[in-house]
Amino acid sequence: MKYLTANQDKQSKLRAAMLELWPDANATNLPSYQSIVSSEHPYIEASIQELIRIALTAPSWHRRTTQDVVVLGHRIPAGTDVFGAPSIQSLDDMDDFIINPGLRSASSKPRHSGKWSRETKGLYQPERWLDAKGEFDAYAGPMLPFGAGPRGCFGMVDSLPLPFSFPFCTMIGVRRSFPCVVYGIKLTCG
Repeated sequence: MKYLTANQDKQSKLRAAMLELWPDANATNLPSYQSIVSSEHPYIEASIQELIRIALTAPSWHRRTTQDVVVLGHRIPAGTDVFGAPSIQSLDDMDDFIINPGLRSASSKPRHSGKWSRETKGLYQPERWLDAKGEFDAYAGPMLPFGAGPRGCFGMVDSLPLPFSFPFCTMIGVRRSFPCVVYGIKLTCG
């Protein structure tokens, strides 16, 4: 919530997107769970992804190899603990890691994510997830907070972003939050 209270313009756009989907929503007439999880809006999806990104929901992950593997030319024996930082905020952060494209596996080559500026990585900008047509683009930048493949977070497919959007939509859609400052500390007031 702190990112939304600190970015009133983004919160207003989010509320407007929610009211497009649920124009009659208010504190006594909330959209149903089914209505929320079956609805899609690019700005709502972008806002949820951006909150996950900037809040570093999953700053790292750990896996143990179950068989011998080769990653970027390095042999990793079975039983080795491997750690990753899936929430790289900018490809500029990877400038120290020069990877020979010839070492990449065939499965890693076809998909490329976008590139975000190092200067804006600490800013809450849901628009970074929207393409030129205003559609949500899950590959707009370098982020993989829940892993992928058979060892990725098994709950992600069933739980994000749609069911996560239920409490999110009911909080933001019916009540506007304002940034407040008390004794120099920003609080959420509404």
